[in-house]
Amino acid sequence: MELNNKVALVLGAVKGIGKGIGLALADKKANLILTRHDWKDAFDKMEIDFGATGAEHHIVTADLRNIAHIQQVARLIRDRYGKLDILINNIERGGWPTVHGPYVEEQWDLEIETTLKAKRWVFDAVFPLLRASDDAVVINLSSVAIIQDAPYMTGSVLRLDGGFVLAGEKVPSMPGGIL
Repeated sequence: MELNNKVALVLGAVKGIGKGIGLALADKKANLILTRHDWKDAFDKMEIDFGATGAEHHIVTADLRNIAHIQQVARLIRDRYGKLDILINNIERGGWPTVHGPYVEEQWDLEIETTLKAKRWVFDAVFPLLRASDDAVVINLSSVAIIQDAPYMTGSVLRLDGGFVLAGEKVPSMPGGIL
């Protein structure tokens, strides 16, 4: 996929994997919509770093657990571009068992609201925009398992033409207890 002038929505672009992907897309001259919510101390650096790329970008502060905020992001994309070519569905608030030990109820609720519900709601809101593209792709990421070098799927690519890819590799069975 040629990325020049493609429209990309990158969730969680203020730091880490989301920011890295956003900067890589900016380097390829994609038009970016970048979301942020947490890590307010990193907002200024995010603006500086993306501004330095010269790529067209819009930074949106949004709580993606809130459907109204998701709809605002989708409207921005629709009104500005009329389509979406790339969705980088990269938000999560989990990792508690992997990083810190057993879940507590509050962390579990935050995990479900962010890692599961918000990703689904974002996908639903932008699906008509993805369909308007001639060459759309959705990339779902869940990064915490990387910390433990998990041997099971931590990301996927869904092509709207019906294809499914996981880094070009056969997806192994999930380990017992995951499903």
